[in-house]
Parts: sequence; C-alpha cells; structure tokens
Amino acid sequence: MRVRGKFISRYRQLAAFYVLVFVAFFSASAVQAKTTDLVPCVTQVRPGETVATIASDARRFDCTTPQSSLPPGDYWVRMSVPASAHSNDQGLIFRTASLWDKGFEITAIHADGHTQYYQPDLTQKIGPMRLGATVVLPIKRHDSPISMLVARVNQSAIIRGVMLAPQLSVAEDAIRYEMGMAVLYAGFVGLCIALLVYNIALWRAMREKFLLAYCSMVAAMMAYAFFTSGAVHYVVSGMSGSDRLRITIPLLALSASTGLIFIRYFFEASSIPKWLVRATIVHAAAMSTYSIFYAAVAPNFIGALDQIYMLGFLPMPFLFCAYLWTAWQQNDPLLRYFLIAWSGPIVSVAARMLHGFGMLPYHVLIENSTLLGLAFEALVSSLAIGHRVRMLAQARDRAEIAEANAMLMADTDPLTGLLNRRAFLRKLLEHNSNWTLILVDIDHFKR
Repeated sequence: MRVRGKFISRYRQLAAFYVLVFVAFFSASAVQAKTTDLVPCVTQVRPGETVATIASDARRFDCTTPQSSLPPGDYWVRMSVPASAHSNDQGLIFRTASLWDKGFEITAIHADGHTQYYQPDLTQKIGPMRLGATVVLPIKRHDSPISMLVARVNQSAIIRGVMLAPQLSVAEDAIRYEMGMAVLYAGFVGLCIALLVYNIALWRAMREKFLLAYCSMVAAMMAYAFFTSGAVHYVVSGMSGSDRLRITIPLLALSASTGLIFIRYFFEASSIPKWLVRATIVHAAAMSTYSIFYAAVAPNFIGALDQIYMLGFLPMPFLFCAYLWTAWQQNDPLLRYFLIAWSGPIVSVAARMLHGFGMLPYHVLIENSTLLGLAFEALVSSLAIGHRVRMLAQARDRAEIAEANAMLMADTDPLTGLLNRRAFLRKLLEHNSNWTLILVDIDHFKR
C-alpha cells in the first residue's frame, strides 16, 4: 500500500507539472513577445462606402460596445497602430482569430498617405490559416510607418465578435508563437496516441467496456485537436475558417458525449442507478445527433445553432454531480480518481461557456483550455484505468482461488483426503491412453 501511495503521489505531481509547463510557456511567451494588441473599433458597412471615405470618419466607429451584441452583417473595423508596434529591421505580421464570416480584407494606411491592400489567399501553398486557428497576413515594408489598419469583414455572424484579438508582431515572434502552438498540439496528440494504443491492447486482452469507451473518447479528442488547432489547413488546401469551425464545434460535442459514456462505464455497473444510466445515454445521443445536424446546417442560422449548442452542455455538470453523489454513497474506490481527472475538463468547459456567453474575454489559454483540460483528464484517467485493471485482476485472483478451493472440497473425501469417485473418473478421462479398470471390493474396510 505504501508503494502504491507513492506511485499515485508521483503521478499526480507529473500531471500537475504537465499543466504548469504549458501555463508557464504561454505566460513566458506573453512576456517576451514583441506583440502589440490592437483595439478594434467597428461600424456597419453602408452602400457605396470605400476605405478612403470611411477611414477619416472616426466618429462612426464604436470601440466600447461588445461586438457579440451587434447584429450580423458586413462591418468596417478600424485599428489605430501605435508607433511602438513598428520595427526597422523586421517585417510585421498581422494576426487575428478565425471567426464565422466570409473572409476579410485589410488596407494599411501609412503616415505618408501610402496605402497597401491585403487579402488572405486560401489557395496559397502555405495559406493564411495557421496553428492556433488564427489568420496571418505578412505586412510589406515601407519607409513610412503604418498609422492605421482598416479591415472590411464580410458577412460576419457575430458569434464571438467581428474581429477578435487583432495583433501586430514582428516575424520572429510570430514564428515563436507558431512553434509554441506546435509543441502544445504535438504533445497532446502524442499523449493521445500513446494512451490509445495502450488501452486498445488492454481492451483486446480484457474485453472490458470502459476501455473501449476510453479509446473512443481519446480518438474523438484527437480529431477535435486536429481541427481546432488549425492543423487541418496544412493538409486540406482551400478550406475556409467557417468550414473548419462547422466540423470543429461538433467534434467538441462528440468528445463530450464519448466522455459521458466513459464515465458511465468508469464505475461499477451495480452502483449506478438506472435513471442515471438512461439520462447519460440520452444526453450523449442527443449531443451526437445535434452535432451532425449542426455540421449539416451551419453556417445557416448559426446564431440559433450556437445558442442551442451552448445550452446542450448545461446538463453535464448535473450528470457529473449525480455520479459523484452515487460514488460517494457507495464508497466507490475510484471516486478520488474521478474527481481529480475531471476537474480539468470541468474547469475548461466552464471557461469556454463563460466566454461563449460574453462573461470572459478572449485569451489564448481559454482558446486552448479544452485541450489542456482533456490532456490532464487523459493522464489521470489512465491512472484510474490502471487501478481499475488492478481491481479486476485481484477479483479474478480471488475467484480463481475460491474456485480451486471449491473444487478441492468437491473432489476429496473429508475423512481420508482421498479423491472421491467423481474426481477419480475425471482424472481418468483426462488421459487419452488405454486404461484397464480393476474394481476391488474390500470387506470390513473401516476395520
């Protein structure tokens, strides 16, 4: 027990270290990066307007109203560029988060009046969609610094805003950011592959349902990471941000559904009430079905689809608490693992929901909180699965010992300890050689 306790303590420390490494990485990147956050001010596009007519009319633009509260449509976005954002020896990179829209184009207005037009080209070999699900545009060098950026966003659905977290950074920091994203996503996928292979091997040997459910959850997490990271754009050329989102968002719901199924099989089946099992299956099926509907219908009615999608996650905390209460009442030994493992995803889902409802501002950690939470859950759940396998092995050993004792009692005479007639015949029939059976009747045997 002492060795096992030390192992669990070391594993928890490893899981905590895994999370802290990425938090420290993003914090260090934020401190060291020479990145300037731009303040987007927006106004709706009117017929006949051009960049030349709208750029000088600063009073038209709203910089304070939350963008998520605006109606869908075409928008101008005006961003003043401070002098500190420029670099004499390095080119500038414009970056913004990928949102539900039909694309955008940007005009850079320099201090000497020179203008330069930029538009993301999805047909390029290295497209503008990069890791971290951001759109990147290199800004050409010019003798005069940029004083303003004016963007036109076409058919914005205003799900999280018109233009989210626009930034200007030097090329070196843009490369550092993408390398950091590559480390994060590669580490997550590598972890998932290792867990998937190991648990598939366990499932083939043991045929336990919770192992298959766990493998399904890890596979769904890998698919979600592939799309939410933007890595899909390196494989499928010409894919727009909206096309990626219409697959990414359903994959997150699918990951949550498979996670619910895993929870259902995580505990002993005899300890879970039937109503909770039915509620879990119904909710998981509803989320999976709605995911398919979402992918088929989006981006049409995207506002209503997104609200229903966010509301679909609300029953999950109640189901989570129901499993906690049931496990606590049954004094289930797996409860502590369950609490530790699912604390990460619960926090990440809560952060995403608060951001989706406009209660938390955008941050790169919130955007990647789901992957961090799922990675933590996968690590701790693998420990829980190991403990569950150990419990099954102990139960199997006890059953084998009990079966051996029962057979010994059934096959031997309690007075003499000799094999009885049934055991004698079974031993005889186990051999394929020719035997001659001699029966001897001994009178007065006991005497």
